[in-house]
Amino acid sequence: MLRATSTPGAVRALGQQHAPAGKTDADTDETTLFNLLIPAGTIGPNDSLRVSLAASVPGNTVVKTLRWRIGGVQVATYSASAGTLFGARLSWVVANRNSVSVQLAEPSVSFSGLGAPNGAAGHTITAVDFSQDQTLTVTGQHGTAGTGSNVITLESVLVEHIRGV
Repeated sequence: MLRATSTPGAVRALGQQHAPAGKTDADTDETTLFNLLIPAGTIGPNDSLRVSLAASVPGNTVVKTLRWRIGGVQVATYSASAGTLFGARLSWVVANRNSVSVQLAEPSVSFSGLGAPNGAAGHTITAVDFSQDQTLTVTGQHGTAGTGSNVITLESVLVEHIRGV
């Protein structure tokens, strides 16, 4: 099993991207903005992943959505409603629950205005098997094509492994 340290609570970066990656309005397809391979056995039964990202979109009449998935399982969604201009720093944590294949994730969030969260009240239980290779993916999508101002930019992303006890 890959471990940078055996100290509980220790944090190490698994991957990062600090060059902007964007989704323009050529279509309404979901577009991959970031990919990271997490090798089998990297994440232990009580470990966590923290994904922190910075994103920006212009304010207009189109809903914009960022999503992140692990192994194809959607873990979190961030949606900005029509008219919202945002430059946001977002962070989500997914924690294994004494298993490499059962996790607790924070609820997804939607914003109806700058800084006004309207998210789900509960947490999400996911089933990603970290005993196998998994790919973490961040995507962007918007609801209208071809208006010329629908741009989602992933400005930066950092994925961290937090060692459990």
